[in-house]
Amino acid sequence: MGIFRDCCLCTAKTVLIVINLVFWIIAGVLIYIAATLLSQYQMSSASVTGAEYIVAPAVLFIFIGVILLFTGALSCCAVTNNNKCLAVTFFILMLCIIILQAVVVIFVYTERDEMTDSIYKGLNETYNRYTESEYTQTVDKLQEFFRCCGVVNYTDWARTPWGKSHPGRVPMSCCVDSSRQICSAYMNKTQLIYTEGCGQRLEDIFIKSSDTSAWVAMGFAIFEVFGLLAAIVIISNYKRKVPYLDLDSDRPFV
Repeated sequence: MGIFRDCCLCTAKTVLIVINLVFWIIAGVLIYIAATLLSQYQMSSASVTGAEYIVAPAVLFIFIGVILLFTGALSCCAVTNNNKCLAVTFFILMLCIIILQAVVVIFVYTERDEMTDSIYKGLNETYNRYTESEYTQTVDKLQEFFRCCGVVNYTDWARTPWGKSHPGRVPMSCCVDSSRQICSAYMNKTQLIYTEGCGQRLEDIFIKSSDTSAWVAMGFAIFEVFGLLAAIVIISNYKRKVPYLDLDSDRPFV
């Protein structure tokens, strides 16, 4: 039984170290992806009301990445130092992460429609304030970056204050030709302007990033469960270790 127990303990420690290495690699990848999403958001739609939902998965990636780096270091210390307290802390922290991931995934999927509606409402508000210099730059940057025009489609401009003062036209940022030398930005010249709305582009990004977050969380859960099992084996081994007395001394040994 002692040999079997030692073999299980050695296997559990090895599994935990391997899982931690995987955690560190994945954490680095997550933080990189999150930084890319945040950079894209900052470049294109940072001032659009409601667009902050797009970066929610990116913030989640960074949070999970940092937690994984910390728990990885914690478990390595627990394994190398044979520290029961650290092993228990790792187990509790990992269990909390799994529960948190499940709550976040459920929340995103149950509130997805409401979040999507908020994106469209925010875009409508932003487009209606296009005449203000701050929003002019925001919308132009958004349309040029995503190659879109309007909220649902290019005809939305006709219902905005700017569109009513410029009947039959759309902003020059709707032009397909980046040089705008042949684009007059008229609605009836659909071959020269973007016709798809920016709302769909932002919605697609939000859905894609939230789906990716959900799949990543479920993938992590598999490794995390193995980490929990390994931690249980290690913690159980600490419980089995009891002091014994040397026959020639009253001093206990472990």
